[in-house]
Amino acid sequence: MEKRRAEGCIAVDMECASVMAAAQFRGAEAYQFLYADDSLAGSVWDPRTMGATPASSYEAYLRAALEAAIRL
Repeated sequence: MEKRRAEGCIAVDMECASVMAAAQFRGAEAYQFLYADDSLAGSVWDPRTMGATPASSYEAYLRAALEAAIRL
């Protein structure tokens, strides 16, 4: 983690990196929609709002992602 911070990285999402690497290998397009909630940036896990977001909010996030996908 310290090596990546020294390189200037401020965030990493391993699942997204895997999807992008597979798409690049296959010559396919891939798009990702991220919703950030918690943080591992400090010395301890910071849950922020994880688990406290009302379920109704997730529908709004899904609609935004679907709208972006349609426009692409």
